Amino acid sequence: MFLLELLYVLTSLGLALYGLNSLYLLGRFWRIRRLRPAPPPAPVEWPRVTVQLPIYNEIHTVERLLRAVARLDYPCDRLEVQVLDDSTDATGEAVARLAAELRAGGLQVVHARRANREGYKAGALAAGLRAACT
Repeated sequence: MFLLELLYVLTSLGLALYGLNSLYLLGRFWRIRRLRPAPPPAPVEWPRVTVQLPIYNEIHTVERLLRAVARLDYPCDRLEVQVLDDSTDATGEAVARLAAELRAGGLQVVHARRANREGYKAGALAAGLRAACT
């Protein structure tokens, strides 16, 4: 009987220590979470960035994709969006309409179409990279 009581006490102590350790770690987590460093200051001049979007027959997602890119928190004059379209369906017309709408809003959108799909999406990215802003 003594052995069972000893096992019970040791197990209880182990669980108590585990619980105290969990409370300690939770306290540290909350304390560190409150001490988040301030975000770095905005640069004097933002670098030019090109966002490449290779698409192929993505009529159902292209509008959502372009609207998400338009919401990026980045200066429009330093951001170029390349829509690299190899589509064979009506995606091209949808992209052209959305690109014109976003250009009217001040975003630099380039709608690039290729005659051949050599290299598929990777080929489109390579072709877009050659034409990217510098």
